[in-house]
Order: sequence, then structure tokens, then C-alpha cells
Amino acid sequence: MEQQPVGKVFNFIIQAKGGVGKSFLTYLIAVKHEEDASRTFIDVDSSTKTSKAQLRFLARKERRLAEIDLLDGYRKIARDRLFDSLQQLSELENQVFYLDFGAPESEQMPALLTLDLNQEELKEFEQYLGSVFVFHVVIAGGTAYTACMDYLLKIYQAVGSHFQLVVWINANTFQTFPQQKEELLDVAGRCRLPVESFGDIEPNTELANKIIRTIERGEGREGILTSGWFAKTKLEKLVKAIRI
Repeated sequence: MEQQPVGKVFNFIIQAKGGVGKSFLTYLIAVKHEEDASRTFIDVDSSTKTSKAQLRFLARKERRLAEIDLLDGYRKIARDRLFDSLQQLSELENQVFYLDFGAPESEQMPALLTLDLNQEELKEFEQYLGSVFVFHVVIAGGTAYTACMDYLLKIYQAVGSHFQLVVWINANTFQTFPQQKEELLDVAGRCRLPVESFGDIEPNTELANKIIRTIERGEGREGILTSGWFAKTKLEKLVKAIRI
């Protein structure tokens, strides 16, 4: 699902269940496009700010890394702030934006798409910005699976056929849950949703831990090159597998 920008493209990376790999996916995308100055990454997580830390390698590059705080003066999420932020981003020269939403911010997305305005109005806003909205829902297996799928169906019902919705399978969380993956693929097929996969690495291994440490240090390609041959090779494969 390689993107060829036509106008501005806003990629919303979302999932109301925490710890499922949203920021991991964002990191892999950022490394893939590290040298592409037309792409900006935005941390929309008011609590952990994980992407802001993991994408430190982009911070020294102009207009490559930003953050959006959706909390109001009472530390509650003000959904309307998102629209103001998107309008400001659309005025930048950059063409493609990746917004990594925290779990609380993601949880508000279905309400924003159904209570604050309807699909037609959101489509009007998209066209007003001269942009394209793409919703990327991350799904993890195991104990997180049911909550992830419930959220996927809420987003599917909210965006309908008006916007592109992409399902992202966190591959390492499904390794011991093949039945869940089969069910997910069946649901996606019936809903005609494209499916992508990322993070195909054996969990709880020394290699996985080394890769996690590299990511947590906020190192881009330069850091990956010094992480050791095995970790470097695996990370490069994980990045190459990303199609966005």
C-alpha cells in the first residue's frame, strides 16, 4: 500500500487498546522515510509521548517531528482541537503526515466521527483541506485481541465507505494465536478492508530486546547500523516490509 501523495495525506494510526504496537509501527515507517523531507510524524499521545521519544532521530530535521496535545485546561480530551491542528498542518509544505494516537486519544475517535460530526461533514473537511484521510487500525493478538477487534468494528461503522481504512496486524503477537489471525483475516475480507502486517520477530528473545533498546533510544538508520549485524539485518527487514 505504497502511498503516492495527491495533495496532503493524513495517516491516523489508532487503537484504543494500549501496548499493541502503534508506536512500533510508527517507528518503522519513520525509519523507512527518514530521508524524505516531505513526511512529518506527529505524536498525539498526551500521556506517554512514546513516538516523540522514539523518533528523536527526526527532531534535528526541520518540520519532521511534532506533537499535538488534545487535552484542555481540565486535562480532558478536547476532540475539536484535532481539527484545528489538522488545518495548521495542512498549511505546511510537507505532503504526508503520520499521527500516532495514544490509547485515550484513539478511544475518542469513534465519538468524533459519529457525535461531533457525520461522515459527510468529515468528508467536506477533508476536501476543504485538499487532503486525504487514511485510518490505520493496529490489531494485536492474545489477550488484547478482543478489545482490538471491538475497536476496529467501531471505526469501520464510523467511517463507512467514505474513507480508506487499513488493518495492521502486529505479527509477533499472533505467533501462538493462529485462530485469531484467521478470524481477523475473515472479518477484514468480509468488510473488504486491506490488511498489512508488521513486526514479524520472535518475542521475548535477546534479539527482540536488542531491537527494542535501539528503538527506545530513538535511533534511526545511523543507530541501526551500529546495533550489531544480526539486529541490524532484522531491523532492516522489518523496515523494508512496511508498505506505506
